[in-house]
Amino acid sequence: MSNVFTLVGKSWDFKKSQPVLRPVLFWLLFIPMSALLLMETYLETNQPSPDLIVGIGFLHIVVIALLLWGVACVTLVGKRLLKSKAGRARSSFATVRKQAARSVVNLFFTDILRGCITILWSLLLIIPGIIYQIRTYFYFVAIVCEGKGYREALQHSKKTVKGQTWAALKGIVGLFFVIFIPLLVMDTVLTGALYTFEPKLLQATYLITAYLYSFGIVLLLLSSISLYAELKRSSSKK
Repeated sequence: MSNVFTLVGKSWDFKKSQPVLRPVLFWLLFIPMSALLLMETYLETNQPSPDLIVGIGFLHIVVIALLLWGVACVTLVGKRLLKSKAGRARSSFATVRKQAARSVVNLFFTDILRGCITILWSLLLIIPGIIYQIRTYFYFVAIVCEGKGYREALQHSKKTVKGQTWAALKGIVGLFFVIFIPLLVMDTVLTGALYTFEPKLLQATYLITAYLYSFGIVLLLLSSISLYAELKRSSSKK
């Protein structure tokens, strides 16, 4: 099993070889993430009218849908990582958008189903809920890359991770740590420096945060696909 640094390095090299990921990152991750941060800040610092709250709530749903579309696009491009050798893809942004759009609704409702089942397990004991989250973590790969639907995607992820829960946990936690801790430090330093230089540029710092974490999501998704591929190969040998 590859360590998390190898997985991230492989994902970094893969990202550089896939030009289509640049517009995906910008239009379907960075832009929605920026809008989400601005909306949350507005609600925290103002007292909007009930009508405006309803409008913001609707816009929030639209933004979440766009983010899921971005996740589906990245995962679809990352499908090549499931192969032993992932070469350069020449798919256009329009083609990737169109193909990934078919998975957005599936991702949305499967995520809700996964959350509900996790809550039910956690009502009994915390540990079963955590184990369920780990074993079903790769549901997005099962949906986008392997055409599974809803409960079938969750079961497929569980089947792949079964007997390898500890390895999956180390891999998932390691990826989050290796990818997002450096980004958190960069975000803190850059936004702090910009705000200190000119407090009026506070909203500009949201763009920095949105871009860094959008970039992190791309690396996390690609690295998770590589981890899934290794777990799947290991599971098939048993």
